[in-house]
Amino acid sequence: MHPTFQPGDRLLIARPRLLRPLTPEPERVRPGDVVAFYDPRQPPGSPSRRLVLKRVRETHGGALDVRGDNPSESTDSRHFGAVRAADVAGIVVYRYYPAERVAWWPGSAEKGGPPG
Repeated sequence: MHPTFQPGDRLLIARPRLLRPLTPEPERVRPGDVVAFYDPRQPPGSPSRRLVLKRVRETHGGALDVRGDNPSESTDSRHFGAVRAADVAGIVVYRYYPAERVAWWPGSAEKGGPPG
């Protein structure tokens, strides 16, 4: 499977609480969401700590099993374990660059984006 995002893609990431303010569980991240979180292999507070994008495969209470779209090339929960839901910086909702690939992310209408 090819990676969903390419180098140079520019994405809008929305915080979970802003996506579902009218639902009983506004912080909930769902399977299938693409989430951004700080790389768990880097020490907290590191000035060079980077955000990682992965798709949520399963949720286990406050933990997420995340996987890359290209399993043979991806470093994900199989390598660093589950990601705490509290460590999620946001959910991908929109790709705004490059122009030929501009799109609301699938499912973003139910998360507050415009209807498809």
